[in-house]
Amino acid sequence: MTAIPLIGGSVGLACALALSSPLPAAYQGSEGDLLPPDVKIDWFGPAKTKAAKEAPKAALRKAGSPELLKKLLGNRRATFLKVDRYFLPSHKAKDAAILDSEGGWLAFVGSRFQAWFPKVPNGAKAQAKARMLDLTNESAKAFLLPGLCDADSRFFRSSSDLRDSGLTLATPAAASIALWEKGWEDLPLTTGITTLFVPAGTAATSSGHGALVGLSLRPLMLQPKGGLSYRISSLGSRGTNLSRDQVVKALDKAFEAAEKYKEAKEKFDKDLKEYKKKRKEYLAYYKKNPMKKGAKAAPAKAASTSRKGGRRRVGLTPAELAAIRKLPREQQRKAMQDLMRKKAGTAQAKPAAKDPKAGSKTAKTSGKAPARPKFPKRVPENPQYESLLSVLDGKDFLRVEAHRAGEIRALLELKKKHALDKLVIVGATEAWKLPEAIAKSGALVLLRPDTLPSRGYDLLSEHLPAQAALLSKADVPVCFGSAGRREAGSLPLMAARAVAHGMSETQALEALTKTAWLASGGQGNAMVIFSGDPLSPDARVLCVLDPMGLRHAGGQK
Repeated sequence: MTAIPLIGGSVGLACALALSSPLPAAYQGSEGDLLPPDVKIDWFGPAKTKAAKEAPKAALRKAGSPELLKKLLGNRRATFLKVDRYFLPSHKAKDAAILDSEGGWLAFVGSRFQAWFPKVPNGAKAQAKARMLDLTNESAKAFLLPGLCDADSRFFRSSSDLRDSGLTLATPAAASIALWEKGWEDLPLTTGITTLFVPAGTAATSSGHGALVGLSLRPLMLQPKGGLSYRISSLGSRGTNLSRDQVVKALDKAFEAAEKYKEAKEKFDKDLKEYKKKRKEYLAYYKKNPMKKGAKAAPAKAASTSRKGGRRRVGLTPAELAAIRKLPREQQRKAMQDLMRKKAGTAQAKPAAKDPKAGSKTAKTSGKAPARPKFPKRVPENPQYESLLSVLDGKDFLRVEAHRAGEIRALLELKKKHALDKLVIVGATEAWKLPEAIAKSGALVLLRPDTLPSRGYDLLSEHLPAQAALLSKADVPVCFGSAGRREAGSLPLMAARAVAHGMSETQALEALTKTAWLASGGQGNAMVIFSGDPLSPDARVLCVLDPMGLRHAGGQK
């Protein structure tokens, strides 16, 4: 039996007894190994019924059945938690909610929610005692929510790699992730941050898919295909109002080239299908009508050798050349051109005679046998276009750094032109000028604590929190990124300051969890229980619950 390492007193001991279980071999590696791809983590699990999809709060509040309770009691990975409140996120901030547990128990298997039980019968309590953790005994205001996500971290990458200006859309961050790096270990149990998005680069105009690193698991969990990064401007970029709407021109051309690439691939697939059909007919014919010895199959149709305009190439006989040479020198050129035009016209009107010998061996099959099909020309694989197609097809998020209002407006027009479903505006310094346009487009906004220039931008007082509040009031999905390492722990403070400027508490928690996952192109990997409101300065992490079990913070702040 291999116990999951836990920290803490009596509650920690109870966790250890409950969650001690044999670890799958895939988890028993050294630090830095990857979590198996078949381990799926989901906040509160998928809604299995129409009612659950339409009313997630009601579905979550519905009490679990006695049959389900019995089943969970027989599952060694099941955990029953009692907290004061818990947060139910949703991509639409208006659907997010902070719910009161009403003294009930939340049942989890791993980190996936199973059911809410208003009470557990005394007979079942004896059976589940080791796995029932009443966290309200440790803090009367225990608060459960998904692990927080830093949507723009700099951990696990060297600064030189991030500043590489030669990166392309085909260069993934996962190729250079340094999972052995130190300094992040305390983030889950001190700040509640359990997921980091790491970009492929920060200096290149374009860079490939970022990666998400789950911090709560040992070994670390790596989701290698996060959002795709592109930069159309930086805080130091200069320009005029007339030129800023042109900043998306290169990205626009790249999308157009990717669409042509897709059309060429689709044409090849269609031609390949037709080739296979003709080849099948071709082989079937000769299987039914075997050729005699020395006979030849009907050849593939040869490409035309005629010149442009339909003219066939003609030559002059020696007698014709001799006759032209007898003319005066100034007339020879014109006479030669006239004679060649005349012969070319005759050759075009009269098809070339067939050589009787050439068709002698295929005489029996001509007119009946199908021509040998020709394999279509294959389209060379282009990794950069493939990355852009993943965005055009709505599979991946495109994260574009843009700051001025004119640049953002041009980016929204590009989104509309190419029907981009998943777009994240990174930085977005002047996004506060057009909140309605951003909300209508469906784009997400990722705000960072950048050092803003003293002039050149229209800024709000207390710019970052004020802008987050203003955008959220217009129903723009907002999330936060640290753009660093030391700054990661300040994400809850950023959200708390935004609440002070008018952002609702549910919107702030949404920005730290679900919206941050969306902007990163991944999903959350743990649940976190705080001693109180997560945005309160005196709140501390009590426990972190992930697919492998529960770790207790031992009262550490």
